[in-house]
Amino acid sequence: MTVTVTLELRFSPDAVTAGRELMGRALHDTRAFDGNVRTDVLMDEDDEAHWLIYELWETVEHDEAYRNFAPARAS
Repeated sequence: MTVTVTLELRFSPDAVTAGRELMGRALHDTRAFDGNVRTDVLMDEDDEAHWLIYELWETVEHDEAYRNFAPARAS
């Protein structure tokens, strides 16, 4: 059974450019991770600092494996 994960982000206005660069790299890894069915980024057209990330994973186990991988990648 697939699992849906949502993440809401609010960048400070002066950090939007840096956030795009950082999240671009992170989302590349997320989309390539085993079990990721899709990852979409929705940006508020009235507030470029407000993002909603929508992920669909094949199973809860795939999502959990990614969550264990993601913090290690940030170090």
